[in-house]
Amino acid sequence: MGLGEEMVMVSPNTYQTSVVTYLDVSGLKEAVWKSLGEPALASRIEGMLLRLQRRCIELNKRQRQSAQVPNFRARALSDSIILTCPIVSGDPIVLDNALRLIAVIVSVYQIEAATYGFFIRGAITVGPHCDLGDICFGPALIEAYEAEQKLANWPRVIVLPKALELIARGRHPYLKRDDAGITYVDYLLLSTVNSIIQSRIPEKKQAGVNPFSWVSVMKEHKTALEVAVKTLARDTPQFLLTLSKYHSLAQYHNRYLRRVIQGGKNFPMTEALELMLSRQKGMTKDRISRVVSESTLLLSDVNEKLKACLIDMRHTFAPLQRRRSRSQYLISWYHT
Repeated sequence: MGLGEEMVMVSPNTYQTSVVTYLDVSGLKEAVWKSLGEPALASRIEGMLLRLQRRCIELNKRQRQSAQVPNFRARALSDSIILTCPIVSGDPIVLDNALRLIAVIVSVYQIEAATYGFFIRGAITVGPHCDLGDICFGPALIEAYEAEQKLANWPRVIVLPKALELIARGRHPYLKRDDAGITYVDYLLLSTVNSIIQSRIPEKKQAGVNPFSWVSVMKEHKTALEVAVKTLARDTPQFLLTLSKYHSLAQYHNRYLRRVIQGGKNFPMTEALELMLSRQKGMTKDRISRVVSESTLLLSDVNEKLKACLIDMRHTFAPLQRRRSRSQYLISWYHT
């Protein structure tokens, strides 16, 4: 301690068990530098961050009115976003609600950022964390940051095993697992569920109003991804690596839409919708059943429109296809 410095006394219980999420907004850092010469781009970045902040506040109010969830905080610094949600008690229900709330917020962030041309990668964990407003640190935050860097691989938000172990008894149809065993937030599924809940389908159908604008969200997601690929700088060493990450995201986009179109028992839409609706005030079993039934019919009605939202993988990712074809040719030539 230097001369003249005053010792600050802190609580011995500095750390509190929390759900901690670290998010990285891909491409935002480069866009910020570019915005120095483009005022419109700077305004777009500001608009996106303000919109994310407003959506976060809205979701916090809505979730707290409908379920037992702790307070959470969201911070944005440059291209990083940190979400923290302290768990006051060891009650598994509280922890489950906290994770669900964070997953909903993350999905909204991912969809909203995509409409502005940015895609989010990150990680969610549970562990010791210190959150004092302006001060934010702890082992859980470091763990989430390192997992985002090393494990997320493409624009998705993964859930670390530590968090999964603590919520093993809950229902989590909004989480998806890949072939490597990595679990991540199925944000397109949650975006569909949120659109259904917010659209008040039965009431609007009676009034003769189009109750479902979700298809336009999928169109925006497709367009944003295609534009991101088209505007990649092809003369950089990172081009093919970044393109492959967008390729994984495009595969997720297409697979999700095909699951919606095909439906079936393995598609968890109904389970996820019932779970989220059950947290809403005034939702009886009959009302939940009616909303689920109406939404199922609506989804089947928009199948043809959804087909137009599929990404043409061969065309959009032609450079990647050519690179793979060349590699396969060289391997076959070598072995002959």
